Amino acid sequence: MKSARLRESSSVAARCLEFTILTAARTNEAIQAKPGEFDLSNATWTIPASRMKAKKEHRVPLSARAAEIVWEMLKREQEFVFPSSHKGKPISNMAMLALLDRMEVDVTVHGFRSSFRDWSRE
Repeated sequence: MKSARLRESSSVAARCLEFTILTAARTNEAIQAKPGEFDLSNATWTIPASRMKAKKEHRVPLSARAAEIVWEMLKREQEFVFPSSHKGKPISNMAMLALLDRMEVDVTVHGFRSSFRDWSRE
């Protein structure tokens, strides 16, 4: 099962992909997430207006697993929750797509968000 393989991976890209799927976030919103945006005691992520497509602050409720991923990643004490191997930079916007390719899953990261939107609309 592909979801089990995703969880078994310890890579930053795997954690970011899982987080992105669970929050239905855009790729750039997830990869550029910073520690100060999270309130884990209230399980929320506040994305600043400057990073939102609509230029309006957005609060995202976090599932238990999404909060767990953030908590795990915050232990690394980096500028970004999902850091690159290049100091002070987030992972590349292609990292999750490359992971899906290596897993031989024929989907895009945006496809998860689009599917969620279709499902929630119905």
